[in-house]
Amino acid sequence: GTVSLDILLSGKEAVKKALEVEKEKGAEIIIADAVSLEDVSLLAEAVYSLDWNVLAIDPGPFTAKLAEWNGCATQDRKSAEDQSMADLNGKVLVVAGSATPVTKVQMETLLQNEWAVSVPVSADKLIPQNAASVEEVHRAMDKALEKMKTDDVHVLVLETCLTGERINLTEREKELNLYHGEAADNINRGLGDITKGILSQTDDVQGIYMTGGDTMVHTLKQLGTKGIQLLDYVIPQADLGTILGGEHEGLVIVGKGGLTGEQNTAIKIVERIFAEANKQEVLNEA
Repeated sequence: GTVSLDILLSGKEAVKKALEVEKEKGAEIIIADAVSLEDVSLLAEAVYSLDWNVLAIDPGPFTAKLAEWNGCATQDRKSAEDQSMADLNGKVLVVAGSATPVTKVQMETLLQNEWAVSVPVSADKLIPQNAASVEEVHRAMDKALEKMKTDDVHVLVLETCLTGERINLTEREKELNLYHGEAADNINRGLGDITKGILSQTDDVQGIYMTGGDTMVHTLKQLGTKGIQLLDYVIPQADLGTILGGEHEGLVIVGKGGLTGEQNTAIKIVERIFAEANKQEVLNEA
């Protein structure tokens, strides 16, 4: 059986009724539609209220919410948001290579906080991979290190999409005689070089949040990463882990697609990175 999105949007009672109807028809497997964590939570509440013996099959969020309603899990992890950012040690580096409107809103929301600052990076200068590209990498790296010296700054955002002009990558590739996709690769490779340079000169970075799949791949490749130890997720498709291999093994990271999440997602992610970094530190001391 199925429970469609229009039913879900009608509220819990409508969902309960639809589930009961499907069961009365003889359905043993019921597939429900959902587009947000709020939808998943409402669905879990409806299922719980029916007092059915069910097996949850999903990527994780529905199982977690159902466990909360059944009293098998707590609703909120203790995280960095339980304490003031001013009390935190270290920094989180955000590498924002995605140019989607979703990422732009998330970064703008993150940077409204006084403990977060940005370092604009010229994507256009990174594309040619020439002397100007190298100069831009060093400029951004030096600017980032300078801003990170401030005790009140806990999150530093390397961004190419907030302040710079939008670039027609196809036209730039034709101008520079590059193959299709090479412009984007060069931008992300440059962001990886900046990140590598920052980490080589400071031990203050507690973790890295990378938004954009290609950005994550190139950044981790530049860091000499051999793999990722997956630990959890912050939200679906924003995965938390630690680096395997290379000089930065054990460093906490989150990778997220450019189209994933809501307005406050970036804030939730950096808070979770701080919480996980603190947990890893305690485990290492033990």
